Amino acid sequence: MSSKKRSQHFVPRHYLRRFCFDDGNRIRILTIKDGSYIPEGGLKGQCAKSHFYHTDPGVEDALTEFEGRAEQHLKKIVDEHWLPTDGPDRNDI
Repeated sequence: MSSKKRSQHFVPRHYLRRFCFDDGNRIRILTIKDGSYIPEGGLKGQCAKSHFYHTDPGVEDALTEFEGRAEQHLKKIVDEHWLPTDGPDRNDI
């Protein structure tokens, strides 16, 4: 299994990038456990654990497809200030 499939984000990176700076590469981090603050942390590895969902790469592939659809909706919400009122778009979100 590739290392790409091993580290699985429980908060999708496309969502975290909305809180980033430096072209989506850096994020501010506050660790709840000890209160430490990192003003310029890397996005890679944040909100991720090894095999968080499953060791089967097919599970990660299915989640990647789902997150792709979600990203399309999030982009439209941000760019167009749009929210679906009913139908398949609302169900996807």
